[in-house]
Amino acid sequence: MRGALGRLGVDITELAPDDDAKRSDSGASIVVQGTGGEFEGWSDARDSEPLFFNNSGTASRFVTTMCTIVPRGVIRLTGNARMQQRPIGDLVDALRSNGCHIEYERNEGSMPILLDMTRGKPLSMGTIQLDGGVSSQYVSSILMSAPYGNSSNGDDDA
Repeated sequence: MRGALGRLGVDITELAPDDDAKRSDSGASIVVQGTGGEFEGWSDARDSEPLFFNNSGTASRFVTTMCTIVPRGVIRLTGNARMQQRPIGDLVDALRSNGCHIEYERNEGSMPILLDMTRGKPLSMGTIQLDGGVSSQYVSSILMSAPYGNSSNGDDDA
């Protein structure tokens, strides 16, 4: 996830062991400098270098939804061979129903995927239907990104 966020312009710095004044009690500390929702790494080219998640389903699902709040460009997401067998279809279906343009590049329902925000619309607040029993990661990814989405998707029951 750190690599994908770095590609999007998020600065993540691990504190040195001798920087005790800023370290947490657990001994591991990082500093994250956000972007205010202005992500880098977007392209106008459909063949751009993808964000690579190796075998991290959690990271890929969270970042997939996060990327749908950006109203421009094209970005590709993929993972290793095993990740490309793991399901992401229910999340993609939910995001598509909200107006996001997402394509499967190989197999329906799994990575690699392409988010084309020039052809779809960014994530909007409103009604998104998703079976929470399938994967809590899908629901969590939408819940974490939805507050940053547009104010309405045209539904009156937002």
